[in-house]
Amino acid sequence: MYFQKWLAGAALGLALVSVAQAQAPNAQVVRRAESLSQQQIQASQNVAGLQALAGIYHATGDKQRYRWALDRLTTLRPGSLRLKLALAASYAGDDMKTPAYDLLLRIKGQGFGVDIGDDPRFEKIHGTQVWDYIVANLKESLKPFGEGKPAFTLKRKGLLIEAIGYDPARKQFLFGSAHDGHVYLGDKNGNLHDFIAPDASNKLWAVMDLVADAKRNRLWVATTSVPQFEGYSADNAGKAALDEFNLKTGKLLHRYELPGRKVFLSSLALAPNGDIYAADGVNRVIYTIEKGKLKELVGNRHLSSIRAMTVGPGGKVLYLADPQIGVLGFDLKTHKAFGLGYNPEALVLPGIVDMLAYDGTLVVVEPGMQPARVMRLTLSDDGRRVTKAMPLDVAQPAFENLGAATAVGDTMYFIANNQQGKYDQHGLVRDDATLEPLTIFASNLRYAWGESGINMGMHALPTAKPGAKGAAAGKRQMVKPLQGPGWMKHGFQADRPAAASSGGK
Repeated sequence: MYFQKWLAGAALGLALVSVAQAQAPNAQVVRRAESLSQQQIQASQNVAGLQALAGIYHATGDKQRYRWALDRLTTLRPGSLRLKLALAASYAGDDMKTPAYDLLLRIKGQGFGVDIGDDPRFEKIHGTQVWDYIVANLKESLKPFGEGKPAFTLKRKGLLIEAIGYDPARKQFLFGSAHDGHVYLGDKNGNLHDFIAPDASNKLWAVMDLVADAKRNRLWVATTSVPQFEGYSADNAGKAALDEFNLKTGKLLHRYELPGRKVFLSSLALAPNGDIYAADGVNRVIYTIEKGKLKELVGNRHLSSIRAMTVGPGGKVLYLADPQIGVLGFDLKTHKAFGLGYNPEALVLPGIVDMLAYDGTLVVVEPGMQPARVMRLTLSDDGRRVTKAMPLDVAQPAFENLGAATAVGDTMYFIANNQQGKYDQHGLVRDDATLEPLTIFASNLRYAWGESGINMGMHALPTAKPGAKGAAAGKRQMVKPLQGPGWMKHGFQADRPAAASSGGK
């Protein structure tokens, strides 16, 4: 379990641990759960425990505590539409129109799209103009937006491509396979050519990320032995390494193997000065190369994972994306962490699988959002706040399961139909007939560049029928931008003792 238990208070801790560990909670566990106050539940950081509590409260009919638990979960997991709808449905089930409508309006204001018109959980709050308005607006958000389009399709399938890069010096794409461990060269016609294959010297496993440094003629590859890799075995299981290759010839220059057997290199980021950063998403640790050795730069066990990284403008900030929490930054000069400031009532950032810096902005690939989208976030001068947000492409017909991205000039190319979900936990294809050729989608990074960003709020509400209250009062007021989620006050554990591994040619 990636997110470790983090409890607030001994009494609450005992109750949550008992609930989280009990498959069938006994009477004593239920009594402990029923004794928790709203303040205690709202103080918890334990997602697993809160989910278990919500299950108990739902089963026992304790609607008030059920809502308290769901409300806290939606704060800790702001990207979860499922949790938000469960809370709204709880209000609707008791014909509480005001809080139900208000929450559904907030969901729309955050950019979510969903069709709840026939959802039986909301039957009791039907029959008002506000309800019809909300349903129409939430459904409207599911429509495709943007001018991007599929650029090309790879002619080979079954490679489980998890990484994509670009070599501007030789004008060719680079693709990394998690299935066979190869790095391929590719073109816009979808042709693939072998470039680097696993051998006794590079010991490549599944390629999870890669980044080209054309200025220094380097190719960095993050490789991890996972069950989806065809060479996976008991000898290499759970190992990971950072490999440095000559970008032109594919010759291995250095190999930096991570210590331990339960590691997973999930993401790479290249700084303008050539520094490389590699994230172990399982252990929530970021490494860099210092004096020819792999050094642990920073880590935080309270993250759920690290799925994407990029170095911001000027090489001053390393941005990282936690798939559950969102985007945060690490000042590379002061070694201090910060939460990226933004308005959570208008923007949802969890669910990001890749991210790149472009001309003072962050561009994020966000399949964890509903609907899936690509967003451009304009940053403040200090890189600590989002000043405006612009969707580039949303809910496009080609979007099946978005994946890795790379920039080529003013265009971002990214995987539109990642095939990872078509493999089981043992690395076997669930059904060969379902494997598809990989589609590479292209979005214009300068789309609507001069515009202030779309209206992330709502239009004025119509007059509601008698009996509808609260949400029908008019246009919502957006809250002030927050400096990241509350958990950020705990910060990173920076400059921990380094775990080094020297590389060799």
